[in-house]
Amino acid sequence: MNDTFLGNVNYIISFYNGKRRHYSGKSNWRTFLDSHINFIKNNMIDIGMVTFVVSWSKDNSVDDNEMIRYIESLRLPFNYEIYTRVNGGFSYGSFADVIKKNYNDYDYSFVIEDDYIPALPNFMEYFLKKFEGQVVYVPSLYINDHASICNGMIDNVLLRGHINLLGDYIGNDYLKGGTQNQLRFMKEYESIGYQYNDITDTAYTEFLHISGKIIKYGNENGPLIMKPLRI
Repeated sequence: MNDTFLGNVNYIISFYNGKRRHYSGKSNWRTFLDSHINFIKNNMIDIGMVTFVVSWSKDNSVDDNEMIRYIESLRLPFNYEIYTRVNGGFSYGSFADVIKKNYNDYDYSFVIEDDYIPALPNFMEYFLKKFEGQVVYVPSLYINDHASICNGMIDNVLLRGHINLLGDYIGNDYLKGGTQNQLRFMKEYESIGYQYNDITDTAYTEFLHISGKIIKYGNENGPLIMKPLRI
């Protein structure tokens, strides 16, 4: 993938450092963050913008500002910003907030949750090839009429003039609001004829189930392009 293309991408990583369903209810921002930074430094030095999104945790045992200070101390060799927000809408709210802020500046957004990491250097090519016609969003897995695994690429150019359809995402209780936000993410764009695709015919993604089991989605004869971070 050429540097010119990477310069047109806003790479958005959604971090939440409070209690979560996986990893015995804990988070490990240092492991997640270092893994993402090392991947970007080794494979995407010319990325247009990396956005580290930090949704404030209410967990008193977590100091989100420690993470922010750590990022700022690193003198990272790529363009980045730190975007902080009230925790609402889960990863979908994080992605929506940043896309609304940056969609005019970059032709594409790549959205990824903190506990997932690309598995090969040219992973974006598999998503990019799925944009044809009116395809606006290519997640890792699109099934049952929604993005079941949301990590993937969004065509910002198609959002221009229609950013209001991205909507707002609320709630911070997964059992009460997580599924609803997942089902809503990007869906309003269907009303103007936009479509969705995924990469399951050419590649596959590993998904970490709450039980701790790894489930594979997609074409296992193709490459693994996205995998969970294990801690």
